[in-house]
Amino acid sequence: MKTKANPPRRPLRGVFLYLFYFLFLLYLLPSPVSAQTSGRGTLDGVVTESDGTPVRGAQVVMQSSAGKRPRGVKTDTRGRFAFRSIRHGLYDVRATFQGRSSEWMRNIVLKSGTRVTLTLVLPEKPPPAPAP
Repeated sequence: MKTKANPPRRPLRGVFLYLFYFLFLLYLLPSPVSAQTSGRGTLDGVVTESDGTPVRGAQVVMQSSAGKRPRGVKTDTRGRFAFRSIRHGLYDVRATFQGRSSEWMRNIVLKSGTRVTLTLVLPEKPPPAPAP
């Protein structure tokens, strides 16, 4: 009775397959550079009093000009704010602090890969009410 010999093994074949799958998966992952610039931009700025003093802790609201997807941030100690990785489009922005609000800045154009810097000015504080 004759027995068949086992075919020669190819030990490197499995290694090459794993390497191929690994490289293929890396190819499918988005690169960080393309993710930062594809259709996204930055909208930042400062909130000040009417005399130019920065306002710490002001609430800044940004929404699409169609009124969708409102987002809010607070200003830092220098009155600065930033909305990062925003889709390109038209936006409206306003700041509020202690019952006072800046005017809406409307239809701000944000393009892919760009940065728009704003200055939002709060109205003067009303004079204190006279004592009765």
